[in-house]
Amino acid sequence: MSALSLVGNILFFIFGGFVTVLLWFIGGLVALITVVGAPLFRLCMNNAKMALAPFGKDVVKLSDLKRAKGEDQHHAGLKGIGVAFNIIWFFTFGMMLFITHVISGIALFIPIFTIPFGLQHFKLAVTGLFPAGRRVVTISEANVIHEELAKIKLNINK
Repeated sequence: MSALSLVGNILFFIFGGFVTVLLWFIGGLVALITVVGAPLFRLCMNNAKMALAPFGKDVVKLSDLKRAKGEDQHHAGLKGIGVAFNIIWFFTFGMMLFITHVISGIALFIPIFTIPFGLQHFKLAVTGLFPAGRRVVTISEANVIHEELAKIKLNINK
């Protein structure tokens, strides 16, 4: 992690990141208590780490990750259980996290020097709604994935 990302992550924590980390953690604990929602716990903890330090990280779809790596996509992304998890999450903690990230993002757009922190909240808002089928990766990994997907779409051989 670069020094600039470290400073950004510390400031993000101060400018509302601690609230969203707490919400992700509570959502994960509630999911862990239920037998059905236990797999959501891991997703919640990964997203809590992302909310704790979002600079230098990005979120990609699992299907895009598998496609970029050239892996079989039969089980990638959202099949039945992933869709069910996202529906359960949406009605329990998803909407609350989404609204929290959006309000925080809008509020951080008011002073010009906090706009980068607002952008991070908007990045986290979509993941807050539907966490299943998404993975947290570094920015460099996300760039490689996007490049590989572009090559696949344009039929460019390696």
